[in-house]
This record gives sequence, structure tokens and C-alpha cells, in this order.
Amino acid sequence: MVISDEILEAAQVTEAEIRAEIALALFARERLTLGQAARVADLPQLDFQALLATRKIAIHYGIAELEEDLSVFGDRDDALPSFHDDYLVGYKVDCKARVIGLHIMAATLEQGTISTVTLAGVEGYRFENDAFGNIILSLEAVTLTQFISDFGSEIRESHRLSGAPGPWAASLEPGQQYLREKEIQAFVLSSSYGMSGWVLAKRVSVTTGY
Repeated sequence: MVISDEILEAAQVTEAEIRAEIALALFARERLTLGQAARVADLPQLDFQALLATRKIAIHYGIAELEEDLSVFGDRDDALPSFHDDYLVGYKVDCKARVIGLHIMAATLEQGTISTVTLAGVEGYRFENDAFGNIILSLEAVTLTQFISDFGSEIRESHRLSGAPGPWAASLEPGQQYLREKEIQAFVLSSSYGMSGWVLAKRVSVTTGY
């Protein structure tokens, strides 16, 4: 859909505002899921939820969203512990084996203890802003819907420029279904200082030591 500058000027709205209004209307009519509406609005899902709240539009939560949340946040043996304020002291990417290891040093309790978070069956990743002294804010699993909402634009551009992170990124709607069928989970690394990024992987485990 293309809206001319003349129409936008006459309506005294921006393109971003038009996108948001369309997303709000379709979500309110239950024609779009929360994740889909956030993508139409070109907003992170949490920001779109805040916009819904300002308009007093209730968040409908369907079976599809429930099933995805249960697959990520239900009772799991591989649930990640908190690494808040711990130090990311190293990482290793094995492209052939499709394995990524994150080496994390505890900041409290048994200070100096190293844990390794191993992510296996990797379908894509991106790390940036390595400061060679990274302090973790959080390392957490998120739903694929939220992940695509938050990082979809970045992934589309990366695939356009380089083909990364893989063929599934050529089109994100079927790509998300492909990831779901392969039981891929999304993990997001946020830091209060230094490196941040994300990993798409099938399995995660935490062990002590390198």
C-alpha cells in the first residue's frame, strides 16, 4: 500500500501514524494477532501494547498465541537461569556444527565461577557492540512472534544484503512457520554494557566451566 505525500499532508498525519491506525483497527476487529498488528505498525510488540492501552483496546489472546507461549515458557528442563549483572567473558561460534557457546562469569556469590550456555541447532544469530567487558542485563527466551516483531526489519535487510541468516528469512511469514515446525526457540541477549544480540536455536543447556 502506497499513500501519497499529498494525502498525508491533507490529512495532517505521518505514514507511521497511518500504519499505526490501520494496525489498531484490524487488531480491534480481531483480523490480526498481536504480533502481526505490531509488524503492520512497525513497532516493537511492547510498544504496540502500550499504544493499545492508550486507546483502551483490549488485548485478545488467541489459541495460537497461547500455544506458542506455552512452548517457550512452560515447564522445561532447559529453562535459563538469571544472568543479570554477570559478565560475558567470551563466546564461540561453530558454524559447521551450528553451535554457539556463551561463557559467563558470575558477578556475585561464587565470584569467578564460569558457566557456559550452549545453544545447539542454530538457525541464525547476530551479535553486536562487543566491548570486551560485557555486562549482561538479561538472556531470555522469547516467543517467535515477539522475536519477529522486534527484529523482523533487521532480518529482512540482512537477508537482502547478504543472504543471512538463511533462506527462511526471504519471507518472514512462512519463515516463522518454518522455525516453529523445526522447534526453534528465540533467545535475546541484552546488556547494560557491551554486547547484545539474538540467537535462534533448537536446544539450550547450561554447564559449569568452559
